[in-house]
Order: sequence, then C-alpha cells, then structure tokens
Amino acid sequence: MRSEKTHVSLNVGDLGKAVAFYRAFFGQEPAKHYKDYAKFELDDPPLVLSLEPVYHRSADSFNHLGLRLAAPDSVAGMQERLKEAGLLTEREDDVECCYARQTKFWLLDPDKNLWEVYALTGEITHRGSLSASDALAARDRSGVGATWEHRLGDALVFPLPLADASIEDVRLRGTFNVVMPEETRRTLLAEVRRILVPGGRVMIHGLASDRALPGGFPRLPGPAALVRHTPLESEPLAWLVDAGFVGLYVQKLGARPNFEHAGARMRELMLVGFAPAAPAEDAPPGIVVYKGPFRSVTDDAGRVYPRGERVPVDAATLASFERGPLADQFVVLRG
Repeated sequence: MRSEKTHVSLNVGDLGKAVAFYRAFFGQEPAKHYKDYAKFELDDPPLVLSLEPVYHRSADSFNHLGLRLAAPDSVAGMQERLKEAGLLTEREDDVECCYARQTKFWLLDPDKNLWEVYALTGEITHRGSLSASDALAARDRSGVGATWEHRLGDALVFPLPLADASIEDVRLRGTFNVVMPEETRRTLLAEVRRILVPGGRVMIHGLASDRALPGGFPRLPGPAALVRHTPLESEPLAWLVDAGFVGLYVQKLGARPNFEHAGARMRELMLVGFAPAAPAEDAPPGIVVYKGPFRSVTDDAGRVYPRGERVPVDAATLASFERGPLADQFVVLRG
C-alpha cells in the first residue's frame, strides 16, 4: 500500500522540456510519461508531482493541489470529517483519471484553489475520463491583466463591464455547457468582439457531443458536475464564424470521450478564433509558401495555397500567418 503524499499538478507549455528539467532536478526518471501526462514520485520528500500540457498558456502555471491517501477508506474518512465541518463534497469511487483508477473528491478553497483528495485503486493504460483541463476550468480565475475569462457557473451581465478594444485574450471555459438561449449566446459573442483588441484571441473550451443527447442530461462526476448541456462538436465553430471571428482552428478535440450517455460521446473541445486585425495603412503585403503535407489548402476567403508555391497576400492575411498553428505550416518570405 502506498503511503500518504502531497500532490501538486503544474500546467506546462512543453511536456518534454518540463520532464527533462524535473528529471535533472529530482535526479530520477518519471514514474509515468505519456504524450499528454507525466508524473514524478518522490519518497523524500513525500511528493507526487504531475505535469499537465496545456496549449493556452497564461502566466499561471498552477493547476491544482492534492493529498494522496493510503486507501479509499481514508478518503471516505476525510470526506466525513469535512462534512461535519460544513464542507460538502461528492466522492467518486474507482474512477479513471491520469492513467490510474482512483477514489477521490474535489473541493475549492475560498480563493478558488482546487484541491483533490484521492487514493489509488489500480492502473490503466489510457488517460481516463477526468482530464486536467476539467480541473483547470474549475479553478481558473478571470480578469488577469489583458485577459477576461468566463467559466461555467459564473453569471453573465450585459453589457460586459469592460471597455471597447481593451482585452487581448478572452477565454470561455464551460460557458456553453449550460442551457443558453440563442439570443444570449449571440449577445455574448458580440460583446466579446467589442472588448477584444483588433487581432485579439477568443477561446471556447468545454465539453461537446458527437450527437444530440436524448432525454434529460446526465449527472456527470467530479469537476464536470455543473455541466448541464453539451453542444454538438460543430456548433461552437459555426457560432464563431457567425460572430465575425477569423483564423479559426480546433486546438484540441479529445481522442477518447470523457463521458458517454445514451449512445452520445462527450469530448473535451477547445476552439480558438481571432477578432479581425486592423493593420496599419502602410503595412506592406507579403508572400507566403505553404509547406505541406497536402497538395494544397484553401483559406476562408477562397484563396488557394499550392504546396511549395509562392502566394502573395495582403497585410491582414500576412499577419494571420504569424500566429496560431499557421506559423508551423507556412513560411513568410521577407525581403
């Protein structure tokens, strides 16, 4: 039986570099290392450090804290003690998470720091249904610097209390995982465009389904317990197009479903789009070359980019090739 240990989870922008650093720092190999997760197990001091790759980097690398207890009975005992102290939690028994089976519960402190209390009950060879992004969505704060966030459960008041073109990055975490009237959704995305600077980024992050869920919405476990609706995977992208955002791409779509219900599979979805840029009037046009691997690609305006051929573009389009995933697929020729 494994002993109790403190658990810390960090968000990292490059999992390989983070593993290399902590391998040298701790002087030992990770206990687990996958393309989407790594974990170090230390006996002295007794620490479990997990590394969670994220692709929407912010200044905050902290994900969550935790306590790993010796056995499921210890988790249940701590949960009962917290209940007597007025802190209500909902335990999940033998759930799949982080390449392991765990009995656990989550709770937030007054500053919305997320705590996980768990015990290991087995090992598995896949990530499991409770992703790090679920935990991240539950504890991320809003209003940091030039970023505005709305997360599942937060109230929406229109107009948003922010000035025009004052925000560089908007993150909507779980925002559309509640039942929302179409008029409210359209108003929200219009407000997001209003507060974003030209070229500013919007991210939609949450659960989406591959088909409509029949009947009532199921009660999901853990940090996803507040989810009461999942849009179809194609809908959030269409919403961003209708709202006038450009440069849209799917940053993440879970290879495995997080949850299944009545034949519908719910996956983690992350979309990114940009407010139209307003380049300086004297900004020069440029030339780009698509590197492949396809014979050609076509942008939203219908412009075709044959592989390996030079294509002249205007200044606004040129700027879009220097951000997001396009930077890895195109060469911008200068001079």
